[in-house]
Amino acid sequence: SGSLPSWCYQLTKACPFLFPFEIRRQYFYSTAFGLSRALHRLQQQQGADGNGSMNEREFRVGRLQRQKVRVSRNRILDSAAKVMEMYSSQKAVLEVEYFGEVGTGLGPTLEFYTLLSHDLQKAGLRMWRSNSPDVNTSLDIDPGEKKIGKGVGDLVLAPLGLFPRPWSQSVDSSDGSQLSKITEHFRLLGRVIAKALQDGRLLDLPLSPAFYKLMLGQELDLHDISLFDAEFGKTLQELQALVCRKQYLESIHDR
Repeated sequence: SGSLPSWCYQLTKACPFLFPFEIRRQYFYSTAFGLSRALHRLQQQQGADGNGSMNEREFRVGRLQRQKVRVSRNRILDSAAKVMEMYSSQKAVLEVEYFGEVGTGLGPTLEFYTLLSHDLQKAGLRMWRSNSPDVNTSLDIDPGEKKIGKGVGDLVLAPLGLFPRPWSQSVDSSDGSQLSKITEHFRLLGRVIAKALQDGRLLDLPLSPAFYKLMLGQELDLHDISLFDAEFGKTLQELQALVCRKQYLESIHDR
């Protein structure tokens, strides 16, 4: 609404460590999604804190617009792609119901986001690095005989958090089509995260801190690798230490 002075944004962006997490989250929800959602969230908080008054009708805005969508429980990923393509840019709150099932509202909607979170973690999508060697080395297998993990329904094993799987810059035509599908899945992931933030939903997606840094446009260094693969990161750091030691000894020898 433009009611906040510009220094509020500048201060929270430049010095976030000055503010507790709850304050930063409150500022985010008060400024990121428009006036109607900010007022709606404040009213919800007042009701939860028991601070509502007898005259609260005078200050209450209309309910947020809601958009009901119907999805297939057996094809959550495909259904989510269509739903986000149509409604992710709209301000209406999504309410989900399933084909052939009775019921709508908060329960089915929360279940939808949970099921979608699990589907996005499946090894068969080839989106994420995994501690399972079969998943990370499947690019070296003949395309006609590729087997990813123990099955396409298995979730990626990533105890330190999910991090995108690296791909070679030179891929053949078959892997190129697979890469385009993976790109679409990451685009879907971004839309789902944005919609979940907008609607106040939770996602069961344990993303690694290193991936968050990439999403914020920050560069990764050697030490960040340990955030999603401790063993690999330790090996690289030891190799880096050997290189530095070699360079130091060579500099002494040249004197």
